[in-house]
Amino acid sequence: MSVVSLVVGICGLVLATLSLAWQAASYVLTGGRVKVRLRVGGFGNGGMITAPPNRLTANWWESLASEGFERPIVAVTVANVGRQPVTVARWGLTSGLGMSLYPAADSIGPSLHHRLEVGESATWAVDLASVLDFIQATRDLLKVQPESVRPARLIDQIQVRVQKEGIVGVAELADGRRPKRSRETIR
Repeated sequence: MSVVSLVVGICGLVLATLSLAWQAASYVLTGGRVKVRLRVGGFGNGGMITAPPNRLTANWWESLASEGFERPIVAVTVANVGRQPVTVARWGLTSGLGMSLYPAADSIGPSLHHRLEVGESATWAVDLASVLDFIQATRDLLKVQPESVRPARLIDQIQVRVQKEGIVGVAELADGRRPKRSRETIR
């Protein structure tokens, strides 16, 4: 009788554990979820062309300009991959040094707060010149040294390491959870 009770108890424990895991997975997967992608490209001819930053060739910008896409841009694409609609409250770029650029007046794309239904995506962009100014201002403000110089102080070594992480795209949702970051970077 005790062996049968043990088997029934173990089966009950396994089923309870599986049920708890299923409930946890359902809770995580039912909310709004987004993927953020960082892109670079050109704006012109009534549209924009973008590509991941790591796929660019040396003459890519010239090719875009010759096709009429003369305004270089950096873009952030936000896609809703969850089961519920989400609202994008703000988008921008964040440096590895902790500073952020949130374009307002010169932003290209839908107005914010922008609702994304399930399966939809939206793209926002800003001029590349603004991004380059942001990168330079971040480095100047924090006095980051070039990579070729090996800093002696620990804080300087940390800043150089963080600089290597580059710029990532970021989207903030209206639900107040932490911002979602892109995997792609601009260095």
